[in-house]
Amino acid sequence: MKPNKYDYYLIFLFLILAFGAYGGAFQPIRLFAILFFIYYFPLILREIKLYKVQIYFLLGISLYGAASVFFTLGNIKESFISYIYLIINLMIYSIIFTFYKNSNFKLKSIVNGVYIFLGIALLFSVYEISTGNHLSMNIDHGVESLISREYSSFTFGNYNTYVMVLVMMLPLLIFSILKYNFMYRVLGVFLFSIMAYVILINGSRTGAFLILLSFLFLILHKGKSLVLNSIVKITVICGGLYLLFNNLYILDTLVLRYENSGLESSDRLENLFLPLGGLLASLLLGFGIGNYKYYMLENYPNKMIIAPHNFFGEMLYELGLFGFLLLIFLLSSMTIRVILGKGENKFVFLFLLVVFPFFCIINSGYLMGVYVWLYLAILASISFLDIRR
Repeated sequence: MKPNKYDYYLIFLFLILAFGAYGGAFQPIRLFAILFFIYYFPLILREIKLYKVQIYFLLGISLYGAASVFFTLGNIKESFISYIYLIINLMIYSIIFTFYKNSNFKLKSIVNGVYIFLGIALLFSVYEISTGNHLSMNIDHGVESLISREYSSFTFGNYNTYVMVLVMMLPLLIFSILKYNFMYRVLGVFLFSIMAYVILINGSRTGAFLILLSFLFLILHKGKSLVLNSIVKITVICGGLYLLFNNLYILDTLVLRYENSGLESSDRLENLFLPLGGLLASLLLGFGIGNYKYYMLENYPNKMIIAPHNFFGEMLYELGLFGFLLLIFLLSSMTIRVILGKGENKFVFLFLLVVFPFFCIINSGYLMGVYVWLYLAILASISFLDIRR
């Protein structure tokens, strides 16, 4: 069986993530998502209609999001722009799901796109870290820029956004190392080593935890081929120890970032609990799409809190209890389907699901960005299209 055009579309969509934040509102993945959605709309509609959970989620979020634009009239212009972003993100979700269903190699095509992306991104990251030269998209990281330390943000400007994208791809990389052929395993171990190096250099505490979790899983996993799995484990252990002992300053980076910004748990909790009174005052309807920042600056101007730093919190406060419950409904439907069903991709779904809550707290905002919707689309595709009931 050969790859069809939908396989190449999936590879392409993950490859163009390499453009990162370039283009701003007109990032390549958004532009191509709109073009694909318009061109393949009849196919997308036909495929989505077969799955009631998908219909309820997509229609519910899009219709409630439209109504929520009018929840905070003082910020209606920004709210409308935010809604446009949300609709484009739902387009991305829909086309990934549709292309996945109609492709021949499904998850493997996404993995191929991930491998190509990582090959480009991590190669440039090594250059960034070793030379200190960053792309024009790079931004000032505030107090942490005073540390004058090495880091890589690639094309994403903010290194936390870059780490978030790497974390999204981490379960797929681990799955390919454990399940695919020898060439995938060799290349996968190499990419995993460089990814771990970049995430640790960037000083991401959440990323470091997930790298450690993945490392332990690779070591403890029992594969079918004793020889091949032994080679992979020995390579991972030796490679990990070599990189660690030859780059001990990486640990200093994590300690230094902790000393400068702490674990930020109290700040993150404040982001989530301060607006609770406003949510209750809105009768749990939410502030409206894109209005979390507006509400916080209006009611707590001295706090300078502009984002919840949590996807679930963002969904709750902007789209209210209805939007939050729709998200929980989608995630639980997918999880139940996988637990009760059969399929070789159950493992990668469950690994993606374990990583998802951590993925949802790395960066500041999620609803307007494309990455959380890509993540949800991968979960939905595996659950509804790979798992047999």
